[in-house]
Amino acid sequence: MSQKPIAMEQIKQILQLRTDGIAIREMARRIGISRNSVRKYLSLLEDSVGELTNKQLADGTYLNDSPRQDTVRLEQLVRHFSST
Repeated sequence: MSQKPIAMEQIKQILQLRTDGIAIREMARRIGISRNSVRKYLSLLEDSVGELTNKQLADGTYLNDSPRQDTVRLEQLVRHFSST
């Protein structure tokens, strides 16, 4: 069963609590999600500094909306099918 993404407001709360120096366990308790979910979203947004727009937050956290492609493998696949 896949994990249901959390709301954008919860992501903003996680970032705010991180800047306030709150521990992960306390963040999870306050927001009402698991500690592992808090860790996951913190790791996805670890490079984010300062104020982010909703678009930037969504791009950083909701990875299934935009599939990432391995360009080298994609180029190999295209060459393979174009040569046959």
